[in-house]
Amino acid sequence: RLGYPLPKRRLRAATAMRLAGAAEWISAQFLGWREPPITRFGVSALIHSKTFDPALMLKVAGPLPFTTAEGVAAFVAWQRAGAPP
Repeated sequence: RLGYPLPKRRLRAATAMRLAGAAEWISAQFLGWREPPITRFGVSALIHSKTFDPALMLKVAGPLPFTTAEGVAAFVAWQRAGAPP
């Protein structure tokens, strides 16, 4: 929906974790620990499935004021309008 090209190469999860670890080490050793563009946490968030039961949230906060489709459309519009990275 945003027009990004599809990735041209695949990267194994273990390789991505090693690269992220190396980026973190380089940042800590030479850059005074600035957050690198790839981290082990970020890789983990992308490679592992996260599911939860929203029952308690719905009980406390009530139903969402928009549908998933409306939320995705709003996000895409926000990105196209030049949202900060």
